[in-house]
Amino acid sequence: MEPTLGLVGDLCSEAEWIWNRIRYIRKSVVRCHDQLFLNRLQEEVVQYTNRCLEIRKILDLLQSSSNRVSCQLDFLDELTKRSLHEGSVIVHR
Repeated sequence: MEPTLGLVGDLCSEAEWIWNRIRYIRKSVVRCHDQLFLNRLQEEVVQYTNRCLEIRKILDLLQSSSNRVSCQLDFLDELTKRSLHEGSVIVHR
């Protein structure tokens, strides 16, 4: 079964939203002076990181079931990697 453009497109949109949100959180963390707020932001990043890991599991399934290389799957791969990288910088601060 080939992945539909709708499914992969929706996952790409979600991954891009997560990446942008994590980037915004990263900027907020730099300026944050309140430990409780910082903890909340870091917890939010952990939740987004976990979702990216779930998306990557879906990506792996889609890649293994597809007989062709898909630019959308490559894009989804890149977006989730970016999110995971950004998130690791914040959580390990």
